[in-house]
Amino acid sequence: MPTDIKSSRSSQIVAWAVASLFVLGIFFSQVGAWTGPILGVWFVGMQKPRRGFLWLMAFSFIPSLLFGWRNFPLTGPAQAFAYLGGMLLAALLGVLPLTFHRLVSPRQPGFLSTLPFPLAAVAIPALALELHIGTASMIGLATFRKPAAVR
Repeated sequence: MPTDIKSSRSSQIVAWAVASLFVLGIFFSQVGAWTGPILGVWFVGMQKPRRGFLWLMAFSFIPSLLFGWRNFPLTGPAQAFAYLGGMLLAALLGVLPLTFHRLVSPRQPGFLSTLPFPLAAVAIPALALELHIGTASMIGLATFRKPAAVR
């Protein structure tokens, strides 16, 4: 086994540029809309299915809980639990496309293994819109609808 590994300057520049895109996605939502799902698919693919699902649920639910604490209804525990249930449902709908991809794509051959995530990423928000869940992502079929005429 050879011990000397050489890398070219151009491959290092490309690697830094790609890494910078992922960091830039934290600060700019337009970039993060592309890099976030890529990181999610990579993360879920590196975990066992149940562990990946639970980690992503924690990564999506806990920050929304921390940043949305001012929106909690203070009229009673029933409303607060209903609000928490809605947040949990929104987190579940956000994680389901990644979990679906993790479970289905290893069983598909070649190019077909890349299709479960886009299919679920479009179908689940469309389902959430049909169920009238207000916290559904705007990525999906709603993005491709023709805008209403402005009067």
